[in-house]
Amino acid sequence: FSSSNEYSDCTDFFETTALCKDNVAFLGETFSQGLLFTDNKLSSVVLHTEYTDELFQKLCLSLPNNNFMCVAIQDSEETIDVLDYLKKNGRNALMTMLFEYGQQLEDKSDITFTYVEVSPEMKNIKSIQELIMTMPENNRGIDMSIIDEEDSSFIELSFTMPKKELQSMTKKESF
Repeated sequence: FSSSNEYSDCTDFFETTALCKDNVAFLGETFSQGLLFTDNKLSSVVLHTEYTDELFQKLCLSLPNNNFMCVAIQDSEETIDVLDYLKKNGRNALMTMLFEYGQQLEDKSDITFTYVEVSPEMKNIKSIQELIMTMPENNRGIDMSIIDEEDSSFIELSFTMPKKELQSMTKKESF
């Protein structure tokens, strides 16, 4: 991205209409920001920075404290429905699995942790499908991805509105 404090066109980087800006603060850290557009409407906001263990831990601890729940973990080999895993195996088994998964992060590449904003009445949801069907249209989602490239690794946060995104895709498919 450019080094100026103004937004610049970064459509080529994201392969969709996008504007980018460097030196954006989030949780006391500095990121590059991308505003991605679909049909001339803002579809997501992306924050991107170099990976550090400290930043990863900070994000993992901060998101739940801001009413976001991790609902899925996806890598090149599998997708884990965290809510379903919790229902079938219990909280202690989930915590153990998450800890063990975290220990293997260095062996994996391109991992995405999907968080969804939840309200107290949504805490007993048992699967991602149930969550998406019952969540309000304006609830936010965050995909936190760890991306390995040749020389370094990055953390990318993609902020979306999952239900609106799903509804938009469904409308396009019905035409």
